[in-house]
Amino acid sequence: MERDCVVVVAGAPIKDTRWLKQTLDSHPNAYRIGVDRGALKLSRLGFHLDEAVGDFDSVSEEEFCLIKQSTHQLTQLPREKDLTDLDEALLHITSNPSLNNKPVYIYGALGSGGGRLDHLLHNISLFSRELFKPLLSRVHLIEKDQEVLVFKPGFHLIKEAPRWQYFGVFTLNSVKQLTIQQAKYTLEPTDTKGFTSWISNEFIPHQDALIQFESGIVFVVLTALT
Repeated sequence: MERDCVVVVAGAPIKDTRWLKQTLDSHPNAYRIGVDRGALKLSRLGFHLDEAVGDFDSVSEEEFCLIKQSTHQLTQLPREKDLTDLDEALLHITSNPSLNNKPVYIYGALGSGGGRLDHLLHNISLFSRELFKPLLSRVHLIEKDQEVLVFKPGFHLIKEAPRWQYFGVFTLNSVKQLTIQQAKYTLEPTDTKGFTSWISNEFIPHQDALIQFESGIVFVVLTALT
């Protein structure tokens, strides 16, 4: 079966499992990876996993058996390691040639359901590392009411949709000639040094926003109507 995207469910809490199942059902041809307790979420929702990755120290023996029954390939990591479970799962994606250039949708990495703040900061900043740069411009970190897009240099459309009330633009490092166009608040070509933010921007109705920059890493946070 030809896979059209990669779906990763990480270990942070996701309170609305009905929303998660409906969202995952919209990607029937996805390559599915469960990360630690995220693998348990997928298994309990009735999904088959292509991979499960983690140390699984947060699941019981019974829960671990369910994960194994639902998974084609399971990688159990040591509890003490230099990379997080999610880091390791993302490296599995970058090392799999069949997944090159496929969009990557990551759920449960932002912790909006009550996860750890240190994991949130790590999961956003890790894309500045050379190891994960192959994922730039195709990775989406998704929660029910928020989505984070991470971009490499170039010209990028930010899709307008009725559910998005605001969007913010952030630089992870030094960025050259960043512009924001076709939005309520525009930005002329600007160079930044280190972390910089432009928050609470808004879409023009029925029009995609545009961002462009020559170097560095930029991420965009979309926030839904509440």
